[in-house]
Amino acid sequence: MKLFYRSFLVVTVLFVLGQCKGACQFAKVVGEVKEVTLWEGLPHQRFEAKVLKQELAKKTYFKIAGFPFYKEKLTFSKEDLANLQALLQKEDNYSPSSFFPKSCGGFHPDFALEFEVEKVKYKALVCFGCNEVEVFEGSYRSTFDLQMPDVDKVKAILKKYSKNRPPTELF
Repeated sequence: MKLFYRSFLVVTVLFVLGQCKGACQFAKVVGEVKEVTLWEGLPHQRFEAKVLKQELAKKTYFKIAGFPFYKEKLTFSKEDLANLQALLQKEDNYSPSSFFPKSCGGFHPDFALEFEVEKVKYKALVCFGCNEVEVFEGSYRSTFDLQMPDVDKVKAILKKYSKNRPPTELF
């Protein structure tokens, strides 16, 4: 039994260290971004299932990591991009995501950000329900929790760009 707990502890520590390394790297890379492509996510697959079904039937969309996004690319103002970068560059705004599912109805990206730094493409999927960010760099994938109070500032910036998604109680 002791071997099981020691093994579990080692795996947990390695997971957390890997997540912290990824968050620190992401925070550094964000500062080097010159241009970001922004896509708005369709309604939540669980809590807004009826609206999602309607949107899928009538709107043009594509998928990133299995999640649907409106096809229309959105562009940040220079001021909003600078403010978002300042927030996302703070390493202490991230913590490793929990092993356990959250009670938010499942990860659902409200927005996707795509950018390139030194010929490396990144995608960051941002979920307001669980305050998580999934970052993709090629086949590498990391998930982080965004920490308060800056998560509300990130939400405020991104929500200004909600253009296609119908208003609901959730969003």
